[in-house]
Amino acid sequence: MKRPSSGSTAGEARSQDGVLGGVVGMDTEVGRLRRRLQVSRKALACLVGVHVQSVVRWETLPDQHQPGSIQAVVLRALDRVIEGSGESEAKSIVLTAADDLPGALSRLFHLDHAAHREVA
Repeated sequence: MKRPSSGSTAGEARSQDGVLGGVVGMDTEVGRLRRRLQVSRKALACLVGVHVQSVVRWETLPDQHQPGSIQAVVLRALDRVIEGSGESEAKSIVLTAADDLPGALSRLFHLDHAAHREVA
């Protein structure tokens, strides 16, 4: 049996409605999210705190590898920032992570929180 890559296997983490950590269809959404922002696997891996090979597995072996709960929280926040602040802001956060991970995560969750407050 293969081990999960910095996350849970698809069967373990999936909830009843097919949502992993609140991110709908995470199996293919990681790749779509990364391509939408036009960022490298390495840049996304840096932001979510995993090795680049984990991102490769999430994208290429979705039935066997899924982001863990912490990574899913970051990816969900990134997705909401895209919707609330735009792709360029989200891309900037991903690209900043390599040089300033605490700053990138702070900005990500600040924008996510602000967008969430506007909706509520």
